[in-house]
Amino acid sequence: MRCIKLLPLLIVFALATAVAADPLTGVWDVRGWEPGHRATAEPDYVGQARLAQRGEGYYFSGQMDGESYAGVGLFDPASGVFSVMFEAEGGKARGATALKLQPDGALRGRWVYFHDRQGKLGAEVWTRAQPQ
Repeated sequence: MRCIKLLPLLIVFALATAVAADPLTGVWDVRGWEPGHRATAEPDYVGQARLAQRGEGYYFSGQMDGESYAGVGLFDPASGVFSVMFEAEGGKARGATALKLQPDGALRGRWVYFHDRQGKLGAEVWTRAQPQ
C-alpha cells in the first residue's frame, strides 16, 4: 500500500527530471535585430520559435516578422551553446544562429545569412513563452 501512495510522487519527480534535463524543448518568444543594429534598441522584429528534441539534435520551426522558418540544431551542454541552421519558407533566406544559454534561462546570440558576402551579424534574444 505504501508503494502505491509513492507512485504519483515518483511520476512527478521523473517528469520534472526529464524537463530539467532538456533546457531547450518548448516555445520561445524571440526579439531580433538586423545586422548593424544595436541589441539594446527596440527590436527590428519579434516572433516565436519552437524547439523539439529529435534524437541528439533539435528541430526548429519559427514565425518571425511574418516569415516561416525551419531548421535543425544542436546543443553543447558543456558550453551552453545552441546552434541552428535555418531556412525561410521557399528557400528565400538561409543562415546560421548561435545562442548561449544564460543563467536566467534566456538564449542570447548572433545570426548570419548565407547569402551575405560581408558576413554581417544580427542578434537575437529568446525567452521562454508564457503559457496562454
